[in-house]
Amino acid sequence: TSQKLIDQAVWFTLSQKGVTTYSLPCDVRLWPSVLDAATRYKKLINEELENIVQMARENEYQPLFPE
Repeated sequence: TSQKLIDQAVWFTLSQKGVTTYSLPCDVRLWPSVLDAATRYKKLINEELENIVQMARENEYQPLFPE
């Protein structure tokens, strides 16, 4: 897993209105990368958010909790 993807996941989540936390993954080997992304967090602008959504669609990512 690349740090760039982890950054995108953490920053995308924390950029959502009303979200103040990010859940750590079960795989403890990923914790340092997630915590690193959190310490470098920057709120994403709409264009960046849209780019991440588009990337997820192109890769056919599925939501954990579909509506």
